[in-house]
Amino acid sequence: MVNEFLQTSDPSVYAAGDLAEVRDMLTGEAMVIPISPNAYSQKHDAGKNMAGAKVPYPGSLPMNSIAFFGLPTISVGIVNPKDGQGFEVVKELDEENQTYRKLVFRKNKLVGYVLVSDVDLAGLYTGFVRFSLPVDEKIKEKLIHGEPSALLWPDEFFSRQWNPAAATALGSI
Repeated sequence: MVNEFLQTSDPSVYAAGDLAEVRDMLTGEAMVIPISPNAYSQKHDAGKNMAGAKVPYPGSLPMNSIAFFGLPTISVGIVNPKDGQGFEVVKELDEENQTYRKLVFRKNKLVGYVLVSDVDLAGLYTGFVRFSLPVDEKIKEKLIHGEPSALLWPDEFFSRQWNPAAATALGSI
């Protein structure tokens, strides 16, 4: 178990990777999410903190990628939400092209998805989840129809990412 700076119960010991129990960035629950992208970002932030930077780790994102019966499958975030907690689940099945898309929305944000077969744009869907980007009805329709794009991301996101002064002024989206 680690704190927000990836320190264990001994503040001189940091942990990252497959054995670190960290906060799930979507649910806030502490859990082990043993996958390489999370381990990479944990070790990056742990290293900064060991050097004295005091950078809070934003949390890990549950995700998986595998092929079933020759069909690439990717899942990210909350993909099986509990009923009655304000989630909206949209599913699209195209049997002819052997594709399936399941999107999970909550509070005008994409919080999870499953893609089967057509996985080329998974990184863009993941961006919406990871950065907790706002999703209005126009953007939601594009996501549902398999048309995610970084051009749908708010201008403030890019200002925050590339301009530290703007990031401080804007706060989080």
